[in-house]
Amino acid sequence: MKIIRTNQPVGMTILLVLLTILLAFILVPFILVVLACWLGRHLIPGSSSRRNSLRDRWEAQNRASAQDGETAAVSDDTIDCEVISARTIDENGQEIR
Repeated sequence: MKIIRTNQPVGMTILLVLLTILLAFILVPFILVVLACWLGRHLIPGSSSRRNSLRDRWEAQNRASAQDGETAAVSDDTIDCEVISARTIDENGQEIR
């Protein structure tokens, strides 16, 4: 008994049915979820404002330092600090005054 009347071989019919199931039940919902997430990120106000404000501040600092004649991007992670107090210790671990 044939359910589908086609001139395709049985293997091709099974392959087409499997691809149809894959497309209908896996790919379409995945695409819909990705599309909903993408639209939600762009349509909801304030969802990316913090990230954008941090990027804007970073770009403004780079522009300001470039205008001051300094390099725009520093490759090392150094911190400029001021030494308030210091102790000198000898090789025995005793503080030198």
